[in-house]
Amino acid sequence: MPTYREVPTESRSPKEELIVRLGQLGYSDDEIGQFTTAWDGNDETVAYTDDEKRALVGASDGTLLAELRAIRSEDDYHHTTPEEQAEREEQEAVAAAAHALVNEAREVVNAPVDDVLTWVDGDPGRALAAVVAEREMHDPERVTLTEPLERLVAAHA
Repeated sequence: MPTYREVPTESRSPKEELIVRLGQLGYSDDEIGQFTTAWDGNDETVAYTDDEKRALVGASDGTLLAELRAIRSEDDYHHTTPEEQAEREEQEAVAAAAHALVNEAREVVNAPVDDVLTWVDGDPGRALAAVVAEREMHDPERVTLTEPLERLVAAHA
């Protein structure tokens, strides 16, 4: 990612230069405020040392954008209700289970069609996992397998 640096002026301090760059990178006023509070040492728990300040001013845009993602991720975590957190965890668990099922299907789809259909056993989740695994193989000869699997998935959608 290219680094944008505005030509420094003698009237701008390093802190002001950093604020301009953060704004250009899409930081909100509140997010910039977190940096300025730490810069000024106005937070008892977080205060930048002179070395940290120099590192921030000299940081690449990519580094500052990564920091922005981390800040937003942390904010999301701390501003999430228990219900929202439970829903997020459930979604993550479903995604992990789906990923595991596709991995299992990758092992099965190389078998003869009848064996794959036996593994699927009418389960739409397994059928979808097998379709995903089949498509990854890019084998047009296997259309005899994907068509019945897609019909099974569509029937339960």
